[in-house]
Amino acid sequence: MIEINPARLLATLEALRNIGRCGTGVHRPALTPADLEGRLWLRECLVKLGFDARLDRFGTVLGRAPGDAPAILIGSHTDTVPQGGWLDGALGVAYALEIATARVEALGAPAARVDVVSFQDEEGTFVPLLGSRAFIGEITAAESFADAEAIDGRRLGDALAVELIRARPGAGVGAPRRAPVPAPRPPPHARVPRSAYRAGPSAGGAKPSSRHRHGDRRHPPIPCCH
Repeated sequence: MIEINPARLLATLEALRNIGRCGTGVHRPALTPADLEGRLWLRECLVKLGFDARLDRFGTVLGRAPGDAPAILIGSHTDTVPQGGWLDGALGVAYALEIATARVEALGAPAARVDVVSFQDEEGTFVPLLGSRAFIGEITAAESFADAEAIDGRRLGDALAVELIRARPGAGVGAPRRAPVPAPRPPPHARVPRSAYRAGPSAGGAKPSSRHRHGDRRHPPIPCCH
């Protein structure tokens, strides 16, 4: 049985908490600088594991273990409501990262067979479940939602232009490899069911919680901005 590292898990949660920290909670609404910082931090963690980690045109982060073997997709989201709870969403992402890390340590990256995701705007700052709906092909054109507004007056189209441009090479916050491309509509079997799980004590059979999605390795490749 593969054991997770509880101390490392708590350190991961604390690291995320310190990005946009606000009193006893956090402030990382979708497509704010703090939200992007959290997503780039996650991408870097996944790259260090040997995963192919990318941001799509909305800012969803997907880290895929190397190889073509079937894999379980685990994750949640790192965006928050204004001054939200520090565990909401982040807990699911931290569990996913820890399970992937423990499996890489025990089995090696190609045999980890766990992919990690942090969906964009699950909290509905602009469009509820934006990242996960785009992931399953329910939303295919960003332009359709360009005029969606956050409560602070930001337009989705403007926020995407500003924040994702900051993730491009030379911007000082990341080094993506190529420009964003439209997402293909996935086949029916690639749909990601919205299932909830509880986390167990080990990574071999752990079932993470907090609005996780799961699927097999046939889930569609996420379009990237690098």
